[in-house]
Amino acid sequence: MKLNIKERLLMAGLYPQKGNLIAQTLVKDISERVRLTQEEIKKLNFRSENNLYRWDEDKVGEKEFILTETELNFLREQVSRLDKENAVNQDLLPLCLKIKG
Repeated sequence: MKLNIKERLLMAGLYPQKGNLIAQTLVKDISERVRLTQEEIKKLNFRSENNLYRWDEDKVGEKEFILTETELNFLREQVSRLDKENAVNQDLLPLCLKIKG
């Protein structure tokens, strides 16, 4: 799955706050895989301004992440959960559509 910086940051918005051991292990594994590295933070001039994250857009592209079928199914379940709760906002919409598709 190809994800841009914004999608990688928003991924945490899909995760349940609580869950069983399997769910929380999947959250941990996915989070570790898609997290920004120190090298990326430096390269992108990643910073916080007025409580918002900023980065140099001209240095951004999508990065490919290999997720297991179990991880993808988990993310799809989380998107479905958010949809049922009417909790999908405009920021999350592109990520949710990418996961569903």
